[in-house]
Amino acid sequence: MPLRFGDGDSTLAYRRLSSLALAVLSLSATAQPPSVVFNGHSITLHLAQFDSNSPVTLIHLDRALSDDVRRELVEAGVQLGPHLGNRVFVARRANGHRTRPQCIDAEAPFPPDLRVDTGLLASADAAPQTLVPVNLFAWDDAPDTLARLLAHATACGATLPGPMTTSRRVLVYAPPSRLRDLALCPDILWIDAWSAPQPDMNVARSMGGADTLESVAGLTGQGVRGEVLDGALLTTHADLVHRPPLMHTPNGSDPAHGTPVFGILFGSGATSAPSRGIIPGAQGIFASYNFLTDRAAHTQSLLEPPYRAVFQSNSWGAERSRLYTSVSAELDQITFDHDILIFQSQSNAGNQDSRPEAWAKNVVSVGGVVHGNTATLIDDAWMQQASCGPAIDGRIKPDLAHIYEDVWTIASTSDTAHENFWGTSAATPITAACGALAVQMYANGLFGNSTSGGDVFDERPHAATTKALLINSARQWNFNSPADDLSRFRQGWGYASVARLYDLRQRTLIVDQTDLLAPLDTRVYVAEVELMQDVLQVTLVYPDPPAMPGSLVHLANDLSLRVTSPEGIVYLGNVGLLDASFSQPGGQFDRQNTVEQVIVPKPLPGRWTIEVVAGDFTADGFPDTPQLDATYALVASGVVPNAASLQVSAPEGIPQRRTPYSPTPLAFRVDTSAQPVQQVSLAWRTSDGHSGQLSPLSIDDTLYSFSLPGSVCGVSTEIALRVEQSDGQVTWWPQAWPASGFIIESGVEHILSTQTFTGSSGWTATTTPGLVGGAWNFGAPLGGGIRGDPPTDADTSGKAWLTNRAAGDTDVDGGSAILTSARIDLAGIPDPLITFAYWLSCDDAGQPGEDMLHVEISSDDGATWLPAATLRSGFAWRDHTIDLTTLLGPADSVRLRFTIADEPNDSITEAGVDFVRILSRSCELSCPGDVNADGVVDFFDVQWFLNAFTTRDLTADLNADGQFNFFDVQVFLNFFTSACQ
Repeated sequence: MPLRFGDGDSTLAYRRLSSLALAVLSLSATAQPPSVVFNGHSITLHLAQFDSNSPVTLIHLDRALSDDVRRELVEAGVQLGPHLGNRVFVARRANGHRTRPQCIDAEAPFPPDLRVDTGLLASADAAPQTLVPVNLFAWDDAPDTLARLLAHATACGATLPGPMTTSRRVLVYAPPSRLRDLALCPDILWIDAWSAPQPDMNVARSMGGADTLESVAGLTGQGVRGEVLDGALLTTHADLVHRPPLMHTPNGSDPAHGTPVFGILFGSGATSAPSRGIIPGAQGIFASYNFLTDRAAHTQSLLEPPYRAVFQSNSWGAERSRLYTSVSAELDQITFDHDILIFQSQSNAGNQDSRPEAWAKNVVSVGGVVHGNTATLIDDAWMQQASCGPAIDGRIKPDLAHIYEDVWTIASTSDTAHENFWGTSAATPITAACGALAVQMYANGLFGNSTSGGDVFDERPHAATTKALLINSARQWNFNSPADDLSRFRQGWGYASVARLYDLRQRTLIVDQTDLLAPLDTRVYVAEVELMQDVLQVTLVYPDPPAMPGSLVHLANDLSLRVTSPEGIVYLGNVGLLDASFSQPGGQFDRQNTVEQVIVPKPLPGRWTIEVVAGDFTADGFPDTPQLDATYALVASGVVPNAASLQVSAPEGIPQRRTPYSPTPLAFRVDTSAQPVQQVSLAWRTSDGHSGQLSPLSIDDTLYSFSLPGSVCGVSTEIALRVEQSDGQVTWWPQAWPASGFIIESGVEHILSTQTFTGSSGWTATTTPGLVGGAWNFGAPLGGGIRGDPPTDADTSGKAWLTNRAAGDTDVDGGSAILTSARIDLAGIPDPLITFAYWLSCDDAGQPGEDMLHVEISSDDGATWLPAATLRSGFAWRDHTIDLTTLLGPADSVRLRFTIADEPNDSITEAGVDFVRILSRSCELSCPGDVNADGVVDFFDVQWFLNAFTTRDLTADLNADGQFNFFDVQVFLNFFTSACQ
């Protein structure tokens, strides 16, 4: 029967569907036009419409981007720009082209106002009519594009302060009143404010492992060249005369900041041994940002004689922001184009306010941890000192962290002066020096990698590979919650340790961007883990094209990591690693980060399978080929590299759960470079005692397809693939079979009702005395995510319950804000669960006075309340599930109550609630005759089965014998006539 979720809510008949399937069904049923949130606005695209008068528009593709789609767009004169999410792209058309390609199913104008940062517009509207410095982010860096951009800017009264740049980010001085006119140019993607460069103000060598590496291998950076980009340098300091700095630009005038930064890397320690730099054997290069007029050209020249640098260290940046700006996008473009490792300080705000350069995907962003002047980790803390993540799109930042304070190094007050330096300004060159030593180790072939006798620059790994080596070998600080003081968003992946990297050198598999993936492809690697291995760690890093400045979606291409143990346990990249130091099985692919890890303590010895899985691409990740593809770096430590002649994988994955009674299609790829494959079969057994072995239904080159027989609800099935080669050798995947295999549970998560908050739906908001701001209210997020508030809702409906959903500097202040749900009907639901999405961000998380979201539940219509959960900050939308039977026992209805307070009023705290679902996993609701999963056994199930049967769909092979015949019809009739309605 239909189950209702309070008055005013849209009622859904219960369906045997997952949350994802339900979302897809709801979208298709209501035929909602696609929409996207950008620059604080929600934009809805119009179905089957193409505005030929708008030079720059937003388009929606009816399918994922592919080579065929790209050709169709090119033939129609459509140039594809950045992706904004939900297959919505910025696009423009060549002159004379007005045809709508078939692959575009919706379109909307992209008004000039939306391509100018809202904060810049607001300040410009109030500014006097004097020229203001602004960044123009170009469509691309082609000379013709930049020439047209400059001509348009000049016509709008803007001036260029220096020579024309080759970078996509162009600085001009423009009249505030003409910003909207500037944005009319189709060669300009985005406009935001320019700011002057700002600096970010022993144990380091020991903690980073430089002392160990020098003592055991004699490595001090010999042959390495790297640049410090900063304000100015005291070139005459006595600790620098042993190897004078190579100047890349004229020197600046104030060396107070650049000198200690340079000394941390390259100082000789001649005048004070404790101040010896981490790579005194390397050649330091210095450039002043005061003379940085074209960062793209500057970076290009770094790769050429006489510099030939392998890294650049930056302890400065543009004005702090929580947004992905034109500066962020420029640095992503530069690192993507020039393949150089750039280290960037996160900054020292004690919150998410960070240098916009640090939000770039392809750099190594560096945070800081207060270390108490000891080499032990137990007394270390973040203490709200360094800037931190997450990025506004949810990405993990910083990438790494290091010592924040009391770093003894050279000073600029005299040629023999020294000082205690601090901040991420110190942590960044420490980390950059570790990166330089990693490059030197690779160039010397210490990982077993081949070298050709060239110098360090010639033998260097790709930038993404060095980043992966540093992250893979980093030492983590322990934590157990995203709200802990040293959580993932504060420490990143830990601190760089070249001593650990050196220790792992003979147990490391490295893929140095040698392989390419097209969309939806998979690449497989096999590695052996030996007995008594402490940790298996696998790291994926890939270069990604820049995102649209101002966007909430920063990932262009989606590559994911999947690691399978010898006993069939599957780990996906980053699952569990926001909550603790080690990976958890299960979960979903990460769709946000260009860095993914799997970290398994005490791994089972044997053959582990490592897969890099490509999802959808929205840009070309490897322009050197004509195809749409991407490259990546992969590092696995704690393994014996195994160039296995036999590689087995499941390209589409193995489901953790399947629908009861129905057969399950499975596909396996078997690749071999040695003995040919003689026979492949699939062994299976169920928890109720049945077993068998299946032959493939079809073989397509190396892809073997099977149909696993259906099972009763609640009965699990364990499977393993058997591969016999022509020489008689038999290989099982997973290797541990018959002791263990891949386990697939049989059951369905029945979503019985869902609250997506398109209306308030009977929920009520109240306050207690003392609350001066932050009351719950319902609607679209308006704050833009710049104060810890959610930039979007959780379920894409566009609205949610939020604390003070206003723009500006507002949050929960003082007494309690209370949100109480409508009455939730549970009558007739066996073993009900309630799941809701919540947002909580408290800048004091992990500190005394941390604010938490308290959840209570009532089964007597609010007369009494029982504590259900106390939730800590996650800094993202997260799901929480309550088992109502365990907590309450039998209940016909419940109400929820959410309470948040900031007492004493000393924090910036924001909360949200959205997407409430009532569900059950009980087998009582599973009915084998309901094959179309609409909750009713009727004629439509007959129609569904006949359609599947006549089209030879595998789901109609109900007895899983590989044939479509009367026996399948008989099974369906038995299901249909069973009394389970």
